[in-house]
Amino acid sequence: MGTWKTRGLRGSTLEDLINRTNDSYREKKLALIQKIPTPITPIKIDKEHRHITLAYFDWLFGLALLLFVQKQADFVILETGLGGRLDATNCIAKPKLCVITEIGFDHMQYLGNTLVEIAGEKAGIIKPGTPVVYLDKRKETSRVIEQTAAVLETPAIAVKKSQIGRPVMRKKSIDFSFGNGYYRYDNLILRTTAAYQTENASVALVAARSLKEERIDDEAVRKGLYDAFWPGRMEESLPRVFLDGAHNEDGIEAFLTSVSAANTEQEKAAGKRLLLFGVVADKQDDKMIGRIAASQLFSHIAVTVLASDRSASIDKLKVAWAQYKTADCSFHESAEEAFHYIQSIQKEADTIYIAGSLYLVGQIKTLVRRTPDD
Repeated sequence: MGTWKTRGLRGSTLEDLINRTNDSYREKKLALIQKIPTPITPIKIDKEHRHITLAYFDWLFGLALLLFVQKQADFVILETGLGGRLDATNCIAKPKLCVITEIGFDHMQYLGNTLVEIAGEKAGIIKPGTPVVYLDKRKETSRVIEQTAAVLETPAIAVKKSQIGRPVMRKKSIDFSFGNGYYRYDNLILRTTAAYQTENASVALVAARSLKEERIDDEAVRKGLYDAFWPGRMEESLPRVFLDGAHNEDGIEAFLTSVSAANTEQEKAAGKRLLLFGVVADKQDDKMIGRIAASQLFSHIAVTVLASDRSASIDKLKVAWAQYKTADCSFHESAEEAFHYIQSIQKEADTIYIAGSLYLVGQIKTLVRRTPDD
């Protein structure tokens, strides 16, 4: 348990690692470090005894580690809850590998208002002597990762977009290739229509190849990619109904690219695309809405309030969408109402897409599971 007299709820080991990293930066005159406390939501505060219990996420993380030990897991993949530098998952002192995927604008109230600031938080997971595999997509974020790795004297392995072969979109899958000068994989198959997953899959492939002591053979890599399933990422929950958890500007842009790429000219002529959209209030909803409206991919957009106290209000959503006269919208007080409405106007060849929030994806998945028994 952490107390107010300690160096923080995240643990003294993590704090020591951060301090050593900061000292190294200063000695080499690479950066000026400013440490900003991360807001947390504790379960209970005992003011009399000056004691704070662990946050809910920390409890779950601790229980998960205990389960992994009991099950004697061969590999454990830990995804940070928020950021990285101050995340509970960063308590692992000597991981086999660190991986950083695409960095975009999200959780800015905690991680910073620029990509460089956000990248600094993400790069906080890098450890001395532990290789880091990262998606080299934006110069400003890649520079932060490379500089952090240099200070910690650890290899930084870049996955570049130019190394990923142009994907071939099939009806239910994507074919692509990857080659970086050291090894090459042709005819890789992902069973998804999410075009952006070729980048994530390539990062996973390079990560697998970077585990030199525990080498994963090539056929296992191919099979792993082929068998991989990402719930809520261009997931076809019903025939011609796709769920995607895109919930920030970059995510929406990737979602729109996938929607456009997944439809052949024949399919475009045969049916229309409909969108069910909902968003939480603390996201960049205006920019997300602007991207969707500008794409002109959807003939109708059903906009809904979410069953969450974080949801954007119906009035705010109406004002945001009113700026775009080309968008044909309807507004709904619940995801269930919106879903039933958009299904009622869907013709046989039409495709429904659902995006804007993971809350929305979860609510629709619950509806889909419940429907057969109603």
